[in-house]
Amino acid sequence: MKRAFVLGLLAGLVGPWATAAAQTGVPGGLQGVGAWNEACGTTRTFVNNTGLKLGGLWVAINNNGAVDLPEIGTISVDNLGATLNWDVDDNENLVNTGEGDETDGSPTSSSGWHRAQARFALDAIAPGQSFTLRLCDSAGNAIGGRTIFIIPMAPIPGQIGGDLSRRTELPFGVKAIAPFGSVTIEPIGAPPFSDDFAVNVTNTDPTLFLKQLKITPPGGSMVQDASASGGGTYNSGLSAIVWSTPVPPGGSSQLNVDLDMLVRPLTTTVQFEAIQFVTQPTGVPALPRWALVMLAGGLALVGLALVRRRAA
Repeated sequence: MKRAFVLGLLAGLVGPWATAAAQTGVPGGLQGVGAWNEACGTTRTFVNNTGLKLGGLWVAINNNGAVDLPEIGTISVDNLGATLNWDVDDNENLVNTGEGDETDGSPTSSSGWHRAQARFALDAIAPGQSFTLRLCDSAGNAIGGRTIFIIPMAPIPGQIGGDLSRRTELPFGVKAIAPFGSVTIEPIGAPPFSDDFAVNVTNTDPTLFLKQLKITPPGGSMVQDASASGGGTYNSGLSAIVWSTPVPPGGSSQLNVDLDMLVRPLTTTVQFEAIQFVTQPTGVPALPRWALVMLAGGLALVGLALVRRRAA
């Protein structure tokens, strides 16, 4: 009886840790998740660590830019409660028009990459949320231990579900004393539309607000357009994102960058530099000098009244 109690107690303590350990973090960018030994009906659990919502997912066997028969035929993405609706994008054109199931209707017509996306906005997977992935080949069988690669995709505001979602890269932070960050994309074997990406940028400065972030693509490539959540727009003269309301200390923003092309066959590395921090956000004006004088005088009068009251 005592032994059963102890075993039950240990199971209760170890169980949650074992479940957490079985989850694979997805931080962003190209990620090999190892040999896929799961049966066709078995899921693997992941955690969205990109800092952005997950609205789409690229999946491939071997990341070689080629068809690997038998190809992936089923991609099932869901949350732990199995309440989400995701569909396979059969022709990998980034829109869900004409789709509506987890089966790839043209598994061998791709570059080896297959894509699934959230059907509606509520089906996107929030940052920090766990999700499951189930894969089968085009004949309905297991993948058979072949190596799987994934790339998360962030949804774009204003679009339906995961429509036009773009690959999400590793997040980075900037501050006044360490203003640099970067995104690196390997073009060899990359899925279509890899010249457009999203990344979560965090202002890690303890006191200053992030106002401008410069974008410098590698030689041979150029920024076609860029934007950021929180009112960030691209100023081509500055080659920078400028926030109308600066990002506060500890705050984050989804940065969306459209390049004209990847520099093939070289690795494409885009550099970022925070070129302006401010002490307060635009739109919160500093008090004029006369107002500060009046405020100081008022506080002085209040202090004098309190001293007199205590003396009385």
